[in-house]
Amino acid sequence: MIGSAYPYLILFVLNFLEGSIITLGAGLSVSTTGLNYPIALSVLIAADIISDIFYYSLGRFSNRIFETKYAKLVGVNKRRLGLVKGYYDRHGKVTLFFAKMSDILAMPAIILAGVIKMPISTFLTVSIFTSVVKAVALFTAGYLLSSSISLHGMTEIVHLISGVCILIVSILMFRYFYVKIKTDDKKRIKK
Repeated sequence: MIGSAYPYLILFVLNFLEGSIITLGAGLSVSTTGLNYPIALSVLIAADIISDIFYYSLGRFSNRIFETKYAKLVGVNKRRLGLVKGYYDRHGKVTLFFAKMSDILAMPAIILAGVIKMPISTFLTVSIFTSVVKAVALFTAGYLLSSSISLHGMTEIVHLISGVCILIVSILMFRYFYVKIKTDDKKRIKK
C-alpha cells in the first residue's frame, strides 16, 4: 500500500513546483502509469491550492520584501503598492482568476494579493475555484488526448486554444479602451 502512494507523492511535489504542464502530463500518462483518475486529480488540485497558499503567505508575511533596494530599483514603492491595492479591491477576483489561468502571471499576482492583504476568504474562494476548473480541464484534456493523439487532432486543438486566447485578449482590450473612452468623456463633461 505504501509503495502505491509514491507516484501520488511525486505528482504532488511536481505539481507544487510546476503546475499546468504536470497536470496535462499526468492526464496524458494516466492510462500508461495506472494512476487512479479521481485520486490523481484530487492530488493535483490539492497541490495547486497549497502552493497558492504558500505564495500568498510569502507575500502577506514578508512585508520587507518590497523595502529592499532591489525593489526600489525596479520602481516598487508605497504609492505604487497603494495603486495595486486599489486595483485589487476593485478587480482582485478577476485578476487572480486570469493570472492563475496564465501560468506566468500566477505567482506574482498571488504574492501581490498577500502583500496588499487581500482577505483570505476572497483569496481562497478564487484559488479553489480556479484550481478546480484548471485542473479538471487540463487533466481531462490530457486523459482524452492520450487515447487519440494524432497530428491532425493536435493541430485542431492548437488552433482552438489560439482562437480562444485571441478572443479573450480582444474582449479585454475592448473593455479597457471602452472604459478608458467612457472615463475620458466623463472628465471632459465635468470640465
